[in-house]
Amino acid sequence: MSLLLCFIFSSGETMAESLSRTLKAGSDDASTVYCEPCGNIPAEAFCSDCPEFLCTTCVEVHERLRATRHHRLLKGTAMPSSHPSTVTPVTVTAQFQKCPQHSDEELKFFCETHDVACCVACTVLLHNQHNQCTVVYIPDVAKDYKTGPEYQQLTGELNKTQQLVVQYLSSVKV
Repeated sequence: MSLLLCFIFSSGETMAESLSRTLKAGSDDASTVYCEPCGNIPAEAFCSDCPEFLCTTCVEVHERLRATRHHRLLKGTAMPSSHPSTVTPVTVTAQFQKCPQHSDEELKFFCETHDVACCVACTVLLHNQHNQCTVVYIPDVAKDYKTGPEYQQLTGELNKTQQLVVQYLSSVKV
């Protein structure tokens, strides 16, 4: 299933229901915090890693995407009630999965040649022999994700999708 389909249909409601709910969401209530990616849907959670407010649909997508599924989401009363710029950033300690071959080692590296996460032992023993593999340290790569081409492409695609939705909304008779 494409990211676009997950984004639009993951909430379980029909597109018409979602669009209707979006149109009814007013921006006059200053106490309501709105989803930052969508703009006009009340937020149901706050991602302390991004940091941004998210609606129910965006939370579902956020929890599915490989890049964001381990982010710390604050929901309900744990969610801040003010704009992210006024929220003190939360420091999150990286949590790594354990290596299936070396149970005491964490998967902190990624072999780009074999497209697999690996621990220090795997890196030295399997993925760094004779410098044939390109191995990167995951926290260093993750730190630059938002400035990278994949993120920029995804952002561009989401902006195009948003423009299409706005275009389709203008043609819908309610």
